[in-house]
Amino acid sequence: MSFVGLDHQAGLQLINRACVLNPNSALAWTRAGFANTFLGDQATAIASFDRATRLSPADPESFTFGLGLATSLYLSGRHGEAVACAERGLSEQPDYPQLICVLAIARA
Repeated sequence: MSFVGLDHQAGLQLINRACVLNPNSALAWTRAGFANTFLGDQATAIASFDRATRLSPADPESFTFGLGLATSLYLSGRHGEAVACAERGLSEQPDYPQLICVLAIARA
């Protein structure tokens, strides 16, 4: 992750390199999405989460795509979309605390 060692930019460069080396890795695109979310680039984050979802639509960890996407949508001011996305994620993993928090914040 980009926050290992708290050097977010260096971490993002490594994640971006992983996306170049394996552009079909849903995991790499998910990590890119989270890194960009934390760094404030919501448009890039949303595109990364969308790509991860397209690459692996039946992924057993897809609720993490939903968490990231819901968070980025919320931070972009797209609260209704964030609610819908968090609800989809919770339909797959109903006890995931981070999704519950994002859903509550987006609904507020």
